[in-house]
Amino acid sequence: MPTEPRRPSASPLAVDTLNRQLRSGIADEALAKLVIALRDEDRLCLIHEEEESQEPRIICSMGLTEGN
Repeated sequence: MPTEPRRPSASPLAVDTLNRQLRSGIADEALAKLVIALRDEDRLCLIHEEEESQEPRIICSMGLTEGN
């Protein structure tokens, strides 16, 4: 039985990158562009193919609002 090609797991550097930028006070527009770039590079998902299939769950969410 052929197996599907393994997708690379998300880089821990994505978490480090986001944390570093948030601590440095990144502007909202720059943060949005960074998150979109990380998503486009499939760096916001952790894929563990060796584990039993489970329902997806949200482990973190971020809401941005426009400041006054």
